[in-house]
Amino acid sequence: MLGLVSQAFLGIALLLLLGAAVELRTAWRFGRLRPGRVSDPGSVEVEGVIEADHGVLEAPLSKTPCVLFSCILIRRRLDHSGRQALLFSEQRPFVVATADARLPVDLKKGAVVVTGLDADERPLPFLPQSILGLLVQRFGHMGHVWAEEYVVSGRESCIAAGARVHGYVKNGVLMTVSTKPMGRLGRAALGRALQAVGASVPLVLLGLWLRTF
Repeated sequence: MLGLVSQAFLGIALLLLLGAAVELRTAWRFGRLRPGRVSDPGSVEVEGVIEADHGVLEAPLSKTPCVLFSCILIRRRLDHSGRQALLFSEQRPFVVATADARLPVDLKKGAVVVTGLDADERPLPFLPQSILGLLVQRFGHMGHVWAEEYVVSGRESCIAAGARVHGYVKNGVLMTVSTKPMGRLGRAALGRALQAVGASVPLVLLGLWLRTF
């Protein structure tokens, strides 16, 4: 029995360490970027503005004109027991216009990673029409009763049309778009890596100790 518990602790520690390795790679990749232009060789960080060449969307909670949004609806019972989450997302192709290039982005092709978006979370005592529309699209007429007898909140992220963004460009190819500077993302990834390593150490020690019995 103790052997199984030991293996479980060591397995969890291994997963944490693998996650830390991924975060360290992200920290190294973003932390070493230098400001530059799209035409520069190697890896650089560029700044640009979002241009909605294919029209704009409207974020369902904030009503922000945007090129992409992600909205998570979370419902809990009135006694706060149980929880269910629904994800709604939509995007339009857009362009990141920098000082020396216009970089087209179509996320449906999966070539560019979007990261670093802020999340706005708010309670929804009454569902706005835009949210009801999303629920009806997914569940039909049952969408109207999805929130009945539940406490609902919403969490939304988006990139606004006209927003200034940062890009990770490698040999002239846009790899990552972020609303935050790449160095800030790298520092955040390093922090998460250190937290994961710190959490794994006691699990490893405990797992090894249990193996002595």
